[in-house]
Amino acid sequence: MLTPTPNMPIAYGEFDTEILNLLTRNARDCLHEQGACVKKGNLASSPSGVRVPPVLPRRVLDVKGGMIRLHESYEDERADYVTLSHRWGNKISFQTTLNTLKSHLSSIDFGDLPESFQDAIIVTRNLGVRFLWIDAICIVQNDQNDWSKQSPLMGMIYQNSYCTIAAHSARNSKVGFLECKSSIHTVKTLNDTNSALYLGVPPIFKEVIDYSYIKRRA
Repeated sequence: MLTPTPNMPIAYGEFDTEILNLLTRNARDCLHEQGACVKKGNLASSPSGVRVPPVLPRRVLDVKGGMIRLHESYEDERADYVTLSHRWGNKISFQTTLNTLKSHLSSIDFGDLPESFQDAIIVTRNLGVRFLWIDAICIVQNDQNDWSKQSPLMGMIYQNSYCTIAAHSARNSKVGFLECKSSIHTVKTLNDTNSALYLGVPPIFKEVIDYSYIKRRA
């Protein structure tokens, strides 16, 4: 199992927003210009050949501007949305329930959300997309009727999304995924003056995915 080496200095610098800008450009190229996403069969097209956004799920987070709230879509409402794939862990700290549904439809405080959800909002906003779907918030967790209607649609919800954010580095929703605190493979050695020198070796992409927390979830 790959885990960060404890008590080691930070091997990677702070998160660079240029990475998100690159992601944004790549996503737009894929969906609107030259990528294979343009030809995705699940995205309807108008007679003129212009891409038409998918139908929104029953509920999505509206993250436009500085306000966050749960949005209940009307019939056949269309817009791009992003989905989050994450590991719940033993217990998720923020959910929509029958008791919190009304307040979530009004507003949600960014600071009340676990770090993975905060990071997903940051990415969604940077992509220029207004809506975000997170299962724990967009499905009423203690409403069996809502679960029975929404759970069979989850595959299509992910398939039709603008893109899916996979939080591979977060062991649960309380942990963010935008910043890495240390290298997975860190070796301590000494330089010519006998001072400690730490060498971090970033893992290859396939290794990160194969041993990620998402791959080890139930």
